[in-house]
Amino acid sequence: MPHATFTELHYLAESAEWRTDRYYTYALMTELLQGWVGAYPGLASLESIGKSSEGREIWVVTLTNRETGPDDEKPAYYIDANIHAAEVTTSASALATIYHLLTSYDTDPVVRRLLDETALYVIPRIAVDGSELFLTTPATVRSAATIYPPGAAYDGLETQDLDGDGLIGSMRSQDPAGPWKISPYDARIMLPREPDEFGGDYYFVHPEGLIRNWDGGKITIAPSTAGFDFNRNFPSEWRSHATQPGAGDSPLSAPETHGVADFLLVHRNIHGAQLHYTAAGLILRASALYGDERIPPLDLRAYKTIGAIGEKFIGYRCESPFTAIRTSREYRRTECRSTGSTTASGSAPS
Repeated sequence: MPHATFTELHYLAESAEWRTDRYYTYALMTELLQGWVGAYPGLASLESIGKSSEGREIWVVTLTNRETGPDDEKPAYYIDANIHAAEVTTSASALATIYHLLTSYDTDPVVRRLLDETALYVIPRIAVDGSELFLTTPATVRSAATIYPPGAAYDGLETQDLDGDGLIGSMRSQDPAGPWKISPYDARIMLPREPDEFGGDYYFVHPEGLIRNWDGGKITIAPSTAGFDFNRNFPSEWRSHATQPGAGDSPLSAPETHGVADFLLVHRNIHGAQLHYTAAGLILRASALYGDERIPPLDLRAYKTIGAIGEKFIGYRCESPFTAIRTSREYRRTECRSTGSTTASGSAPS
């Protein structure tokens, strides 16, 4: 049986043709967006909110019917995605939103009214550098493709693609105290060791990689050297890297987050937002910083009503991150960048 290629293993698109079951590299995503704007010039425009650390444009698509008025004279909704490099399913969701609105305008009266009377701003990928690294190599980074903190190097196991197959697999080390054993049917498969089992060959299983300065004892996973987290680089509740790892040198020190902030400040017509993530399997609504009792009743009703639509559509529960994700106040203060908008988990291509 022939081995799958790197592109096949990572479900990468090979052209700028739109497919819901593929992920797009930066160049193909750019070509895709430019193609859509060219095909629907009366409904879509494309501009950059700034350049990334490596010089890539960070694209925003404006969706509205220009014949009924300019976007900045209409109430607008904001959507962004892929602020964390590996969360490429969120980018797929944002691209699917753009495609659906453009291709449904002539046939769906709900979409037509939406684009006639309002505007949408969609940033399908904020972490353009980190996502490119994630999509084209086995590497995984938090947001940026650079080492953070600068010069960081840690003892322990550093994940690497040692066999060049395009994946970070697993490796095993034999140890009498290991909790795994080799399957008698396939030597590649590891089975759990029974609690009362002894006398055989047992193993520990580790991610594929190299161990820095191993002392012959326990093998620990080294902290990431690419831990810059754009989500923690916004001004609200910002704290230094020492107390909030990955926060950056100062608020908005990353050009990516600075570009997002500048865009939001200029577009005062934005009344709501949806920020795509992929960790919790929840639709997270306001607020990240305080309980529902502090939210104005009409606002809370709106959040819950919109959340119920999302629950019906995708099956995720709609919850307040203040109580749903962590009970720790420290988490609530440091992990969320928005206190007044709906935050949605992304969905995988299908």
